[in-house]
Amino acid sequence: MELALQEAKKGLGRVAPNPLVGAVVIKNNKLISSGYHDHFGGMHAEEMALRKAGPHARGATLYVNLEPCHHFGKRPPCTKLIIESGIKTVVIASRDASQKSKTKLGLQHLKKHGVKIIENVCTAEAEALNWIYHFKHRHQKPVFILKMATTLDGKIATASGESKWITGPEAREKVQQLRSRVDAVLVGINTVLKDNPSLTVKKFLPLQQPLRIIFDSKLKIPLTAAVLDTKTAKTLMVTTTQAALSKINTLRSLGVGVKVLKSNGGQVDINDFMKLIIKWNLNAVLIEGGSEIAASFLKSKKVTHLYWFIAPKIMGGQKSLSAIGGQEIKKLTKSHRFSAVQSIEKLGDDLCLIFEYDPDHKN
Repeated sequence: MELALQEAKKGLGRVAPNPLVGAVVIKNNKLISSGYHDHFGGMHAEEMALRKAGPHARGATLYVNLEPCHHFGKRPPCTKLIIESGIKTVVIASRDASQKSKTKLGLQHLKKHGVKIIENVCTAEAEALNWIYHFKHRHQKPVFILKMATTLDGKIATASGESKWITGPEAREKVQQLRSRVDAVLVGINTVLKDNPSLTVKKFLPLQQPLRIIFDSKLKIPLTAAVLDTKTAKTLMVTTTQAALSKINTLRSLGVGVKVLKSNGGQVDINDFMKLIIKWNLNAVLIEGGSEIAASFLKSKKVTHLYWFIAPKIMGGQKSLSAIGGQEIKKLTKSHRFSAVQSIEKLGDDLCLIFEYDPDHKN
């Protein structure tokens, strides 16, 4: 199963909104073949492994990190292929949380045709690999990861606006990994004006770059901004009726998507924005900044997970920029409360703390 999990990882950044799946065929304690889901719409892991195995699959054991599908989609059901191949035993790490999954029917179908089923092998590792996919389908809402990189005293920029780089190369590589796993990367216009980021994945290259989403209620974005270069990645400007129609038309003529949504207090209405994300069936969005956009998403209670990178530095000063903007609270009971730390990872000199927001996910 560990080998199947390694195979599954080969599809990182290429299979969304599908899960990462790897499969291995073993016979007489020897590796016969392996396969993985390479890209969305492509051959399933089981199909690839069974095709490679050919007649040698008969009487063998198939290890797969996610239960084989039992429905018609872009590919035929894997349960049918497994039966036709003559596989004797199927070992599964975890079940599929998707509504398309027909777990009970699929496993019963395999058993009916003489295939032995063994479940819950390396389940924790399998769940961790596809955590975004499982979360989306179990809670029926997309993952919204808020990523912040701060000093020990919670600062993200000096009083003069300098912010590169608070964290080291290892932490920044982790962010590249995160970008490669999500469908979209989101920032506010202030981040674009200050840093002029490209917001692309430069390592762990995905099959398709994540959609770049910019919240800009008045469309202040300069036409020279790096995110408006759509040769390598698509960009969506999210704005309001405060934006000039001429600027909207200019951006669209450049190949940039523009959505005019409701406003709330002069800013983009996040609830209206969420309707778009759900309509487009996105699995995960990474919110990368800045302090005001972070405050807005926290206030709306749409953040599901927090990745907080901490550098061993203290900036100090009342005018240096804090990680979370918005209005000040007067009572601690009004603080945004996260679950206990899910994990802590040391990245060079820095730390990455991962939290889950609203563990019951009632919002």
